[in-house]
Amino acid sequence: MKINPSSKSVSKPFFRVISMLGVVLTGCYLVFQTSCTRNRAPLLSNLPDSCTMNISFSKNILPIINVSCAIPGCHYHGSTAPDDFTIPANVIADARSATADMKNRVNHTGSNPPMPASGSITACQIAQITSWINAGAPDN
Repeated sequence: MKINPSSKSVSKPFFRVISMLGVVLTGCYLVFQTSCTRNRAPLLSNLPDSCTMNISFSKNILPIINVSCAIPGCHYHGSTAPDDFTIPANVIADARSATADMKNRVNHTGSNPPMPASGSITACQIAQITSWINAGAPDN
């Protein structure tokens, strides 16, 4: 069996192109896998202490809730969403409830739809809510 010498010169560049294409596609896959995720949980080590330390319900959490959650169409009196968050006690009760899943929803983890449903909150605000819930959702 004879090998055509011209086929050798074609096959090397062809395999080089295929190999490079494989490397590029693998790189793209890895970038998309790590960047396209529902988990928006902030890396707490990258945030200033003001996002995770000494979190107060009245100073830090309630303003976030009032602007992002206790609005018409969401957790507002008369809306279809459960719990009226215009009432601060309802926010605290929801955060303390094992079935409410507030922390997972704010962090966009778990099986329930992420919150807030419209708009967004910053990584610092997510960390503040998470830290407050982790501390037992105190009414402070």
